[in-house]
Amino acid sequence: MGFTRLFDNNDFISCVNLYIKVFNQEPWNDNWSYKKAVGYLGDMVNTPGFEGFVVTEDTNIVGFIFGYRKQWWQGDIFFLQCVLIMKFRDVVLEQS
Repeated sequence: MGFTRLFDNNDFISCVNLYIKVFNQEPWNDNWSYKKAVGYLGDMVNTPGFEGFVVTEDTNIVGFIFGYRKQWWQGDIFFLQCVLIMKFRDVVLEQS
């Protein structure tokens, strides 16, 4: 079972590597380079109001959520920018 905690700047490289691993395979088949992924996720992390959470399994990051808070007249609102979870195995759902 995974454990969720706040993102820490020390998690950045692990998140970049996970992002590349997940999105460069099925079903997306993107072609993310390390440099582009660092820039893309770095822009998110450096956005004012950034908040992130990571999901860990043992000591490995297996997922994360990145977004940012903005002020609104009724209070803060959260804009979700990225949700990612590593694929562990194919799951087949049976229909009854």
